[in-house]
Amino acid sequence: MFGEYVYDHSPALYSDFILINDSEGLNSRTDYINAFAVHGFEIVEYKDDLSFRIEYEKNLKCGKGKIAVLNEKKAYIPYDILQRLSIYAVSLHTLFPKLNSDVLQHKSIMDLDLLTMVISNNYENLLRREETEQYFDTIVYSKSNLSAYFSERFKTILSKLNAMPSYKEWYRIAEEKALIDRYSIQYGLNIDTQKINVLFQDYVMKFFGTLSTKNDEDTPVLVSRTMEYMHEHSDKFVIVVMDGMSEFDWNIISESFGGIEYEQSAMFAMIPSTTSISRQCLLSGKFPSQLWEPWIQSKEKAEFTACAKALGYTDSQIGYARGYDAEFNAFVKCGAVIINDVDDLVHAQPQGRLGIPGFLAPYRRFLCGCHQRLESRCAAGVC
Repeated sequence: MFGEYVYDHSPALYSDFILINDSEGLNSRTDYINAFAVHGFEIVEYKDDLSFRIEYEKNLKCGKGKIAVLNEKKAYIPYDILQRLSIYAVSLHTLFPKLNSDVLQHKSIMDLDLLTMVISNNYENLLRREETEQYFDTIVYSKSNLSAYFSERFKTILSKLNAMPSYKEWYRIAEEKALIDRYSIQYGLNIDTQKINVLFQDYVMKFFGTLSTKNDEDTPVLVSRTMEYMHEHSDKFVIVVMDGMSEFDWNIISESFGGIEYEQSAMFAMIPSTTSISRQCLLSGKFPSQLWEPWIQSKEKAEFTACAKALGYTDSQIGYARGYDAEFNAFVKCGAVIINDVDDLVHAQPQGRLGIPGFLAPYRRFLCGCHQRLESRCAAGVC
């Protein structure tokens, strides 16, 4: 939505050759440039004069195709090239001139999406910080606006499902569903996403058996490939397992990760996805039928150790621990840390999802604290 808003305010309706000067780096936060690609523009990231002339000057002279040149690095562009392009300066101030730009700088892509749905009805200057914040609280985050926004996102998911999504696309669908569920419960929007569960069940029944043949450079496809994947991509690694968190729970906890750099990916759990089975498969590199004791966890450490040894690690290089205070010596190259608290609390939560945000708050603080302690240990040379 924000991308379409940027596109609609650009010269794209009357010009096929556009220079987008993005001095605030908005595209890196919102990926609005994708809206131009959807409308048939070839996206060009401007790097330097020479490479641009070699690849695109002929197109400009001949009037061939549609080109959107993205200049995020404030690079110098020669006058003769500028003459052939319609210049479009993208900034939060020019897009929303009646709101406080400093406040908008700290808003998420979802916030900006919501804003574009109501901004056309605002005729007042709300340039003071408190005025813009109040506008978000009362208008942008209103129940009716949120309901319309997430209902539209839900319809988009259903349209993707009609196109038979691949296993990778299901990762993104799961994230989208979690976001909708979270805000639906938080604001009482009553958006029922159960249909996605039904369609996912159909997908699993038909295609889960084929996932063991899939290979992905970015992530294991099944949890049983995790140990092998980590071994191939790391000389020294620790797997920290916090059971019991669905995408819904992760959506809440990850809100507190603003100062933490991390990459997020996903994989498929084993069926059945109970802790005793799926976690043992993750740590042992086995399928459920291969586990020594699939329904209990008494053999979990032994399964993990056997897997690590099969990958080439010695006893002194293998570490397995439980709880928050786990520490391994400098010889350990393959470790696992198990934290059960979230799993225990989720199963004991009498209010269901309504009670999740409250009891997960301490774990947001815990994870951020872990990150700070890890940084301190690394700075001291003991990481």
